Amino acid sequence: LEGVNAGRYAAVLCMDIDRLGRGGMADQGIILDAFRYSETLIVTPDKTYNLSDEMDEELTEFKAFMARREYKMIRKRMRRGLMQTIESGGYIANPPYGYRKIVVDKLPTLEIVEEEAVFIRMMY
Repeated sequence: LEGVNAGRYAAVLCMDIDRLGRGGMADQGIILDAFRYSETLIVTPDKTYNLSDEMDEELTEFKAFMARREYKMIRKRMRRGLMQTIESGGYIANPPYGYRKIVVDKLPTLEIVEEEAVFIRMMY
C-alpha cells in the first residue's frame, strides 16, 4: 500500500477486487482511496478498474462490500460448524503427542499411537 500511495505503480495485478483486503469498511476505504488518489489501476483477469472513473469506483465499492459480506458469512458458518462439532463431542484441536486424529461416525476423535504412547507411559 505504501508503494501505491507513493505512486510507484501504474497498476496492481490481482485475481479479484476482494483479494486486495478483507478488513472492515474503514480498511477497504483506505485501500480504495490509495488507488483513487494515486490513479493506480487495478487489473484483474476480468476487468481493469480505474477508480478515477465513477462507474469503476462504484463497481469496486460494491464488490468490496459484497466480499466483506461473504467473508462474514463464511466465518459465521465455520464458527457454527465448530460449535456443532464440539457440542457433539468431537475433538477439534491438534492431537497431542501419542495420539492421532481419526473420524468415527462423522466426528473427529483421538486414537492412541502405540509407537509414541510407549514414551508417554514412561514419563508417567
